[in-house]
Amino acid sequence: MSYKFVKNIGRNHSSRSSYGYGSGIVGITIHHWGSDGQKHANVVSWLRGYTGNRGSSAHYVVSDGLVTQIVEDSRASWHGGNNKANGTTIGIECRPEMSAGDWATLVELCVNLERKHGSMKYYGHKDWKNTACPGDYYPRLGELVDAVNEYKKSGKVPSTTGGGSSSGGGSGKREYETVAYGITLGLWDKGDPVRDWQDFLVSQGYDLGDGGVDGYFGTDTEEPTKAFQKKHGLVPDGLAGDKTIDKAEELGLEWKRKPKKSKPSKSKANLTVDGKWGESTTKALQKILGTPVDGEVSFQPVAYRDENPGLLSGWEWTKNPHSSNVIEALQEKLGVTADGRIGPNTIKALQRKLGTGVDGVVSNPSAMVKQLQRNLNAGKLW
Repeated sequence: MSYKFVKNIGRNHSSRSSYGYGSGIVGITIHHWGSDGQKHANVVSWLRGYTGNRGSSAHYVVSDGLVTQIVEDSRASWHGGNNKANGTTIGIECRPEMSAGDWATLVELCVNLERKHGSMKYYGHKDWKNTACPGDYYPRLGELVDAVNEYKKSGKVPSTTGGGSSSGGGSGKREYETVAYGITLGLWDKGDPVRDWQDFLVSQGYDLGDGGVDGYFGTDTEEPTKAFQKKHGLVPDGLAGDKTIDKAEELGLEWKRKPKKSKPSKSKANLTVDGKWGESTTKALQKILGTPVDGEVSFQPVAYRDENPGLLSGWEWTKNPHSSNVIEALQEKLGVTADGRIGPNTIKALQRKLGTGVDGVVSNPSAMVKQLQRNLNAGKLW
């Protein structure tokens, strides 16, 4: 990778931004940062200190030859205006000018992210909410997918005249994965798998610099990895992927720190059974359904707000409804149309499932919500 990488994790990203990904990272959402002429450092400074209502921002800021990380990949980030976008995609803020250098840097970053997380689907911010963002990048999302796949084959960004396809969605086969952990070890990774890899490099006589075996895959680990690959006739990309790991295991690499599997525990809540559906009830429901846990039900039809007085704090009502992760997951469990929007049909199905009166309305208080709260307190849905 030819760009300069800077880590600039803000102290504000330790509270509401720390809720985990519901079903893993599956995509990348492209943004642009407002008007032309703004400096990279100014955007980084603003995003780093941004708290807003959710306490987070995009994961990366990209301009010509420079990538700054604002939020760790493993943390969900309020960047898409929609729980599904925030909980399952990595947000990248790009320079609206979109020079050739900006484009090349974006492609390289996406390649690195795919090598870390597997093949991605690509979205624009406007796929998640009513916005003009990401501007000129949006009609080139399909071209971005092609450029990423081409880079993985040839090691360089293909020349382009602009335009490209408007269709999104990652289509490339995942090319790199380790035997023991199912991931690629590369720049910015950290933890026990990296320590095991570093132990192996030291055993082979490679110098890891001042950091030594510290569990962080920086350039002082990347360079010895490349040297190992060159020595054994492998592509010197600095990534500990399947072929590199196979060769290392032949030479004695051991995964000494592989984590033990633990049995999943029931997520019991401690809710007040009051029949009022607020943030606490939503959080408990999100935990048991495995969706991002933030206590919010986003982008719900404002037409249903007054009809359902029992839906209180954490419900976001809008004239431009989209989809909420937790409602969509609940609908799938109920066997109704999974559009991620609350409404009479979903409420009736939930009332039938919970054995309460069926009228399609969440009153205040609601017998249906009381039963749901009791179930969540017992660590179950039904």
